[in-house]
Amino acid sequence: MTALLPLLQQHLTHSTGAEAAATAELIKLIQNKEGCFERVAEEGAVHITAGVLLLNHDEDRILLMHHKKLGMWMQFGGHADGDSDLYNVAAKEVSEECGIEGITFLEPQPLEVARFSYPKEVFGYSKSMLDVRFLAQAPKGAIAQKNSESKELRWCTLDEAFDLAASNDDPGTTNILKKYQASQEKKHYLKSSA
Repeated sequence: MTALLPLLQQHLTHSTGAEAAATAELIKLIQNKEGCFERVAEEGAVHITAGVLLLNHDEDRILLMHHKKLGMWMQFGGHADGDSDLYNVAAKEVSEECGIEGITFLEPQPLEVARFSYPKEVFGYSKSMLDVRFLAQAPKGAIAQKNSESKELRWCTLDEAFDLAASNDDPGTTNILKKYQASQEKKHYLKSSA
């Protein structure tokens, strides 16, 4: 947990709007609530989760899953379940949800921190999640295999990923794709300016 707080505090300095609010809320939760990384199934709960936007080894495709229960195309991720190492949580979720192990995180900073909520009808109680989302790369030759949570897995270009995300009722996947696109444009600009 000690390594997470400085990353989140640094991320907060570069965040605006809803992302800044989610990051500040997460920092406050970690600082003030014992057991905040545990999943508590109670009305109005706030859970800490970690996610990954996963690129292939050549970094020209993104792997998205069509989540059965939620009916949306999305990145991989899930609950911390007591683990304060959110890199570990994110890697575990990728392994569980698509069978790919040995991912490489491409940046130490989160790509995005987001807050989202689910109504009681989805999980039996209303809850919110504070999700720390990272950018990672799959190892060379990685083969994705869907599990019981996914209807489909698909490697796609960024444009194709935007098209799939446009079919979602929730803007979360589109938001992380926009963050990724902006990071790539900045990286390309810095490279061409050097």
